[in-house]
Amino acid sequence: MKKLAAIILALVMALGVTTISWASEVENVAQTTKGNTTTQYSSLAEALNAAKDGGMVELLKNVTLTGNWTTVGTESEPFKGTFDGKGYTITGLNIPTNDNEYVGLIGILHGGTVKNVKFASVSVTGKNDVGTAVGRIINGGTVSGVQVLGGTVSGAKRVGGVVGSIKANGTVSDCTNAAGVTANDRNAGGIVGSAYYTETGKQMYITGCVNNGAVTASGVCGGIVSLSAANVSGNTNTAAVKGTEVGGIVGEQKSYGSVTNNTNSGAVTNTGGNAAYGAGGIIGWLRYHETSEANAYPVSEIISVTGNKNSGSVTGKNDAGGIVGVVYNSAVIMNNKNTATSISAATFAAGIVGNYQTVETPAAEAPAQNKLTFGDDNTSTATLEQITAQCKDRLIYTNGNAIEIVEVPDPTPEQPPHYYYHPTTDTKTTDTKGSPKTFDAGVGIYAVTAVLSVTGMAWTAKKRH
Repeated sequence: MKKLAAIILALVMALGVTTISWASEVENVAQTTKGNTTTQYSSLAEALNAAKDGGMVELLKNVTLTGNWTTVGTESEPFKGTFDGKGYTITGLNIPTNDNEYVGLIGILHGGTVKNVKFASVSVTGKNDVGTAVGRIINGGTVSGVQVLGGTVSGAKRVGGVVGSIKANGTVSDCTNAAGVTANDRNAGGIVGSAYYTETGKQMYITGCVNNGAVTASGVCGGIVSLSAANVSGNTNTAAVKGTEVGGIVGEQKSYGSVTNNTNSGAVTNTGGNAAYGAGGIIGWLRYHETSEANAYPVSEIISVTGNKNSGSVTGKNDAGGIVGVVYNSAVIMNNKNTATSISAATFAAGIVGNYQTVETPAAEAPAQNKLTFGDDNTSTATLEQITAQCKDRLIYTNGNAIEIVEVPDPTPEQPPHYYYHPTTDTKTTDTKGSPKTFDAGVGIYAVTAVLSVTGMAWTAKKRH
């Protein structure tokens, strides 16, 4: 009996331990590590708030949020830590309609990191700088590997599916969005609402992202980013984009940065008035900072637009281009390809650049010459019959402005290396001091075949005699 009682007691204790362990796993959804101390939390909000001034937050499991979310990281207390979702999913991020700025899971990310997290069924609404993961990135913050699986993100200005805005410097990479994005005023982007207000010596990057959610704005609108002075590369948009100054990748690229190796297949539509500028398969409008003079855009840095591909239809008002709707003053546009079969505008349209214009600027404010460099490797399959406008061209419409056509040579095919054998070790080398290759299997087979053939012919001739 004593032995049986001991066994029963041991089983009860084991079950108790198991129950406690399971309960602990369910209760704790995230942990914060600061220094040598790791603390687990049943609340994601508590974990993030504990790491605002630095530290690591990690998800331990999928999280379903209930009720309304209060954004972590404000102007006075921005989030400076690292949030690693570990590939887990946050479901039900709900931020109701409000007049707040810097709205998202994290409001302001100050030099911190958000990475490797999925969001399902999001409903995020704010005023300005609104995004699912982050409202605004400052001081070199980074957001990577974030997936927004569906829902809605909306606000007035600077609204993005993943990040509301980047200011001065920061990076958004390898993110995806499938939520619908709407800006009631301007600056809606499928990934980033706005990446502007840069400073000398600082850079912003948006790379390797994919947008599959419809993007709509009353003003500037882009499939990846709306207003941009960032380096935008390797991104893909598949969704419809509607606004003014609208592009499949960038709504308006202004003053700095580059747009390279992006792909758009979504329909691009300018919904502004008849005089509205800019509808492009990749960029709606490319221009530079205004001066004190009306309509003057000095060139402080030449923007490069290279290696982009568009297959989405482009419908403009004043102008439309398969790659860029309108270019003001200067740019380098090379190796872009348009395969859209419908490009239309009231006034100007073309397969690559719909309208190129120059505006006189004071020499002191224009260190670079007002000149468009246009590579002959730009291609468009749209015929003139598939381009609808009063003034149109197969590749670029210019009004006689300064344009330099650059002939791009075909790449030299890479020559296979010529191998030699080392004179003593018989090892293969590219060093010409070695002895030339003395045996090749193919040559050997050919030689044997030739000898056998000659022998056979001689034998046949002998038989005939």
